[in-house]
Amino acid sequence: MARFSQRNVRLARQRESAAFRSVLMPLSTLLGFIGVLAMLVVYLDYQLNHRWEAEVFASAVTASALPVVLFLYRWTRGHFNRQLERP
Repeated sequence: MARFSQRNVRLARQRESAAFRSVLMPLSTLLGFIGVLAMLVVYLDYQLNHRWEAEVFASAVTASALPVVLFLYRWTRGHFNRQLERP
């Protein structure tokens, strides 16, 4: 039996995939980029002033990991499955 053999499940997953692709993934990519920049700023501040902002760095690491987490979530939900291309 195919993974998306039921039409209702397939259509719901197509809508979910489209929402992730058009809204959530661009936002998470932007947040991930901001997180990487924040990590660089915290590290540069540490190198120049010898003070470590652990809370800010932890928040930046979390933000930079968000695109990877959402990609893995999409992959486990089957958003990249070829069976979703059928109407």
